[in-house]
Amino acid sequence: MILSSLGYNNPMYIDTHCHLNFEAFEKDWQKVADEAVKAKVEKMIVVGADLETSAKAVDLAEKHKNLWAAVGIHPHHCQNKIDIDKLEGLAKNKKVMAIGECGLDYHEYKTTKYESSQITPKIKVLQKRLFGQQIQLAKKLDLPMIIHNRETGEDALDALNHFCKNDDVYPDGVFLFTLTEFSTVFPAAKSF
Repeated sequence: MILSSLGYNNPMYIDTHCHLNFEAFEKDWQKVADEAVKAKVEKMIVVGADLETSAKAVDLAEKHKNLWAAVGIHPHHCQNKIDIDKLEGLAKNKKVMAIGECGLDYHEYKTTKYESSQITPKIKVLQKRLFGQQIQLAKKLDLPMIIHNRETGEDALDALNHFCKNDDVYPDGVFLFTLTEFSTVFPAAKSF
């Protein structure tokens, strides 16, 4: 009703963050995507969380006309050796529309594949370094970012400022906040 009163008689829906590239959808990603299209979701962005799922996001996007990809490394994978050149190679694909899911995450998960779930000062430094590499990549390729920001206060915005202050060029971005963070970070985000 509201959309039609604004002149949008046939609205287009876009799922800006889905993980059809994850193992849970291995056998039925195509069916899920097709059903979404039938429900008028005309575009879906399949978001990577590491090199493997980023490559899978690109692969799925190449196979389905309604899928697009974002490639990136989730902050909890900062302990792994990351080949940024491989990420850049994936990001140059014509179906890639963003760098992400990247950012900072200080939440301590109960279960993790890593030795410890504790977010130490060393882990925070590794996360910021990885985030910075992806900020630089987004700037280099002129791509927007899908930024994951959980329980970090203003550290994500501080990292953006740190990695962008020399040339004053900021990538366009989509911020993902936890509700408890939104009220504290949003006022600072307005400066972007």
